[in-house]
Amino acid sequence: MDQETHEQKPTIEERLIAALEVSNEKRDAAILERVDAKLDALSKPIRTDVEKITDADTGERTVVSRSQPTDPLYARLYRRFPEVKAWRSADQDGLAREWLLCLAGKGERHISEVADKLADVNARATTLEGAIDASDPTAVLGGTGGHLLPQNVNAIVNIARDKIAVLPGIVMPLDLASGTLRVPTAGAATAAMVAEGSTAAQGEPTFASDMLKAQKCQCFMKASVELIADSAFNVMSIYAQRAGAAIAALEDVQIATSNGTAPNISEALSGGNVAEATSTVLIYEDLVTLYFAPAQVYRNMPSTAWAANDVTLQLLSKLMDGNDHPVLSLPGAVAPVTNSPGAAGSVFGKPVYEAPFANGELIFGDFASYGFARRETIRAEASTHADFASDLVQFKFTERFDGRILDDVGLKEMSGLATVA
Repeated sequence: MDQETHEQKPTIEERLIAALEVSNEKRDAAILERVDAKLDALSKPIRTDVEKITDADTGERTVVSRSQPTDPLYARLYRRFPEVKAWRSADQDGLAREWLLCLAGKGERHISEVADKLADVNARATTLEGAIDASDPTAVLGGTGGHLLPQNVNAIVNIARDKIAVLPGIVMPLDLASGTLRVPTAGAATAAMVAEGSTAAQGEPTFASDMLKAQKCQCFMKASVELIADSAFNVMSIYAQRAGAAIAALEDVQIATSNGTAPNISEALSGGNVAEATSTVLIYEDLVTLYFAPAQVYRNMPSTAWAANDVTLQLLSKLMDGNDHPVLSLPGAVAPVTNSPGAAGSVFGKPVYEAPFANGELIFGDFASYGFARRETIRAEASTHADFASDLVQFKFTERFDGRILDDVGLKEMSGLATVA
């Protein structure tokens, strides 16, 4: 009996093998569980929680959900404005909203905390306080006239401006590194054949220069503390877009119609009159005359174009060529049009831009004959001090720029056009 019992007992080796098998089963199950959890997490948007800044009055800390760019709100936003993808996310918008709320009533320390978090999210330089540091435009700084808006909000303003402004995108860009800039003005250069050992006589361009001086334009808006508290996301979206659009429109107006008297910019974009066959009636021959008015070198440049306001463009669209086709080819027309960004159509294969010129004015030539310079980017500030009693937050967007003609024979124009033959 004792012998039989001894034979049925597992040996030490068998017990070790059994224990090892159980251990392996548990390990495999744990691994499978972790793999399943990881696959499940990867198949869903990440929605971790982000803590808000502690309320200075109540000490309460609340949390907000961090949505991802795959969410419908941001998917629609990126489809409409792909340029803002680097500056608009749930993290950035949430912290910028918190920044506005802090500005409306949480004090300097809390604004600094949120600004530091924004600097981390945007991968920008450490937040500084005090005077503006011109060598580090990426930092979120506090200025003497008010707080600079968060960098991502400021970027949205500049993106909106560049998307809407027409003329700054086709004229010659200049670098205005200080308040004034002396720029050379000259016509097209000439070349000549010379004998061996000889030097060609100087032709164009002649040596001359003009001064640019940065003039200030500004967009000023207000929002109530209650509006910011209830709809800070929309305040950022709408105010930033509106400010950029307003400054873009003013840039176009100044380049097209400035009278040259400060605070307007130095000179409007105008290149010398070309007499039409009649004083107010546009005929096909007039358009041909205007096309050949600038020298060939100006007609064949990448920046060669036409420009007029909407009234003159409607007039131009009614003018027919010798084959009874409209000379202005609009997008979708049978005749080919240029693919220049922002162009309304083409005439004689050159892009046509709509800009706020005077009624009846039509300009053609090399738009690089006009120089335009911005002094840094748009400066965006906010303050609650001036309207403290009314619970209003003021937003101020400031830009400085100037422009003038660099080559007065590169552009030609007709004016006074009112009807077509």
